[in-house]
Amino acid sequence: MRSFFVADVDFRLNESILLPEAVHHHLIRVLRLEPGAEFRLFDGCGRVAEAVLQKDGLARLCQVNDTVAAPCRIQLIQGVPKGDKTELILQKGTELGVSQFHLVTTERSVVRFKRETRQRLRWQKIIQEAARQCGQYHLPVLQYSDSLKAAMETADADVKLLFVGAE
Repeated sequence: MRSFFVADVDFRLNESILLPEAVHHHLIRVLRLEPGAEFRLFDGCGRVAEAVLQKDGLARLCQVNDTVAAPCRIQLIQGVPKGDKTELILQKGTELGVSQFHLVTTERSVVRFKRETRQRLRWQKIIQEAARQCGQYHLPVLQYSDSLKAAMETADADVKLLFVGAE
């Protein structure tokens, strides 16, 4: 069953909610679904709702469940590579069950972080789409840092592994 991420929606059983414009557009225009079609909505925090499409951009929630997060939390601290490799790392990491990404700019990084850039919004969207595709209903947290040392100090883990690539 198709799943869609929706933010800031209160899932209440047997209530109708107004779908976000992007989700409604995808259901109606891209998938060409008719009223009565079933799909899933999730909020990124583990709540999942089975929904039925209604008219005028509404969906009725038929069943609401809470999913349990994976017992093993994986935090990935990643130096930001150049090009679109970061997108692939975020996508595949989400599909593999990473619960937190910590992107770090290092001395030789080409990419530098700015406040609320389009790049950050794109990376968040990639995580949401990867979670939707693989059925992971707990979205990974995406953090940024300018120092590997600071990222390692803030990592909450019993075991920390550092992989260094050699050329």
